[in-house]
Amino acid sequence: MTDVLVRAAPGVKGDALEAAAKAVYADFADAHRGAVPSAARISIQTYEQRNAMFIGAVQKETTLVLFIFGVVSLTSVFLVLAIFWAMVSEKTRDIGVLRAIGASGTGVAAVWVGYGLAIGLVGSAMGAGLAALIVTNINPIHGWMGKALGVQVWDPSVYYFTTIPTDLDAMKFVIIVAGGIIASVVGALVPAARAAWMDPVKALRFD
Repeated sequence: MTDVLVRAAPGVKGDALEAAAKAVYADFADAHRGAVPSAARISIQTYEQRNAMFIGAVQKETTLVLFIFGVVSLTSVFLVLAIFWAMVSEKTRDIGVLRAIGASGTGVAAVWVGYGLAIGLVGSAMGAGLAALIVTNINPIHGWMGKALGVQVWDPSVYYFTTIPTDLDAMKFVIIVAGGIIASVVGALVPAARAAWMDPVKALRFD
């Protein structure tokens, strides 16, 4: 069997290249009928189609990682909620003072939501920076783990890649960072509502 690899020009997608290659070979087979195999006997596939099994495995792992991230984000919501609920309980008198001097319930709630937003921004920024640093240096890290610890997570014979891909998907990157920020804000909403609905008189008398 003979394979011919065709590389597309920059910006040309695999589907377009496949259609163009089929059209070119069909014309070639018609011009040399009987001398070369017909177009129906020739298999022309994109890289994704030819390696669908391996690419599908990687895509499933990516989906699994995103699912795990969703579970972690849900856990973060409850963690932020619990911490902020305790903070509201500890700051009951301070909330009463704010309400007594004229702060509205919406303003008090905005303070706690702002805290949640600040934590989400800082945490997501630090996590994104660390993740980008690890991903871009994952191959040296993996090499060090193999030499120092004898651990080989990435097996080239399974994935048919000699090195671990280090490309950062901008869309997934933005979704994950935004998810972390949203999780922190959502976790702060219930404590913020509790602080907003506090009776100023009872809050001031809280001991």
